[in-house]
Amino acid sequence: SRGTPSGHQAVFPGMADESLDADAGDLVLVVHQEEHPVFRRQGDDLLMEATVSLEEVLSGFETRVVHLDGGEVLVQASAQEILQSVKKGVEQNRAGETEWDVVPNCDCPDIDAVAQADTDDTDALKRACGELKHRGYNIGVFVVQGRLAYFKEASREEVIANTVVRRGCTMYVLTQERRHRMRLCVKGDGMPTFADPSTRGDLFCLLTVKLPHGPVEQWLSLPRASQAARGQRRSKL
Repeated sequence: SRGTPSGHQAVFPGMADESLDADAGDLVLVVHQEEHPVFRRQGDDLLMEATVSLEEVLSGFETRVVHLDGGEVLVQASAQEILQSVKKGVEQNRAGETEWDVVPNCDCPDIDAVAQADTDDTDALKRACGELKHRGYNIGVFVVQGRLAYFKEASREEVIANTVVRRGCTMYVLTQERRHRMRLCVKGDGMPTFADPSTRGDLFCLLTVKLPHGPVEQWLSLPRASQAARGQRRSKL
């Protein structure tokens, strides 16, 4: 039926092959869900992704998505919602919640460490990078080896050029692209629920906003953003 989850088994008793000395077995139908180029299923919810620049959405974000049933769904957010979310993300980054790429079984031993920590708690280590930044250290990578971690000043390019395979080590490299992620929700446009196909989950759009180079604060003033947005068309994907 509609909304059947992947892996669900439907059993049809006595519908399998028969034999002379045994009753017919059961026919078991297992549902396997195919991948979709746009949507990912998460329970009764559907997830999709979109990437835009901050300049493109200064007048708001709007896109029409062709749903699984062929109908169109409108996903949108106002410029104020987007800019407030970006501003909150920038403030979190100042607190050390920067994004890092995880590279297992690798190290950059030719780059000297500027600090060391006796922990493998990645959340604590990420916060420590923010604290080191306040002291004047621009940490571009930290390496966890066992219960120890090493902080290193380097650009992403320098880290890549000096990366070697080293089992037991994990590198956390500062992401190259400045970006902010936010989640937009369209209520009731997800998958039909298995228990009651007349009700639906929600559709979520994971929107990645690419931030401009240079001080992002210049884009975070709502009055200025509104003026800059005049005459711009809404973003279409």
